[in-house]
Amino acid sequence: MLIKGERTFVVRDMGGFIVHINMPGWLQHKPTDHGHGPLAMVVESILHPGRVIAMHEHRNDEIISWVPAGVMRHEDKITGRLITDRNSLMVMNAGRSFWHSEETIQSDPPCACCKFLCGPLRWISIPRFSTDLSRRRSRTCGGIS
Repeated sequence: MLIKGERTFVVRDMGGFIVHINMPGWLQHKPTDHGHGPLAMVVESILHPGRVIAMHEHRNDEIISWVPAGVMRHEDKITGRLITDRNSLMVMNAGRSFWHSEETIQSDPPCACCKFLCGPLRWISIPRFSTDLSRRRSRTCGGIS
């Protein structure tokens, strides 16, 4: 069953980084969780040119990032620097711990991004990272798999 909600009221403006946080579980008649099944939340964001989201940790999350406009520059200690744009998806399985940062440089256009955060179907202890799903490449701590 598809449940359509109103535009979220949870909005955070952090000076050039604006997020709209959608909690799918809140659409239920009597919510008991902010998530709905494995879908924990959907985050719509705008990252203005020259903004950095500092290195931060994810744990046991599966995050699908879609960038319909602009570019998102990603950096982590496992895969290094990557760019995600409208021609690719980024899928991150955080495992027990995964640290990364995101940014736009001053010459980039504003980045519009939609992130789908899911609870994994099973515990994954080793972080996994995929960028170009059309070529089915996946990176793990041990390199290309």
